[in-house]
Amino acid sequence: MTGSYTPEPEEGQEPPQIRRLRQLVMVLTGTLTLAIIIVVGLMTIRLLALGETSGPSLPPDLTLPSGERAQAVTLGTGWVAVVTRDAEGQERIRLFDSAGTPLTTTEITQ
Repeated sequence: MTGSYTPEPEEGQEPPQIRRLRQLVMVLTGTLTLAIIIVVGLMTIRLLALGETSGPSLPPDLTLPSGERAQAVTLGTGWVAVVTRDAEGQERIRLFDSAGTPLTTTEITQ
């Protein structure tokens, strides 16, 4: 016979291959657990930091004509565009400067 002989493990002992596999599974489980803790921690830090920063703000003197409601707002450098809709359903794009002074109005037709 030409082959290697591996004796049967005694009662209560595990073969070396199984012991090595068990160790690998334990290391991978620990690595995955640590990675999840790091990702959750980084997401928490990032989300808390987002809550502290304030986004762009509308000019305080920006007023819309009575009967019109804002549908969308776009902030640019030195200007604000507001899409409005009146009671009849007519939509307009109103362009204001950074101080809230009206610049131009464009009606949206369909």
